[in-house]
Amino acid sequence: LFRKLKGLTDERPQEFIRSLRLKQAARLLTDSKMTITEICYACGFNFPAHFTLQFRAKYGLNPNEYRKQDGRLSQPFPPIM
Repeated sequence: LFRKLKGLTDERPQEFIRSLRLKQAARLLTDSKMTITEICYACGFNFPAHFTLQFRAKYGLNPNEYRKQDGRLSQPFPPIM
């Protein structure tokens, strides 16, 4: 399973899951009125500070900056499976 997922996504399983969680968080930031902390927990992160670090690493913005920009990034999101 690990090799198949790595071959399909070029990510390890935990990276793939983190990526899905961050994509969902980005959608919630633009489409909901939930607080960043609520989004953090709803997407499976246990610590808001860790969520912010991971989000910034993926999108180059912290969640609050991303929300203010209304999620306008150069790359569109692929659908979540």
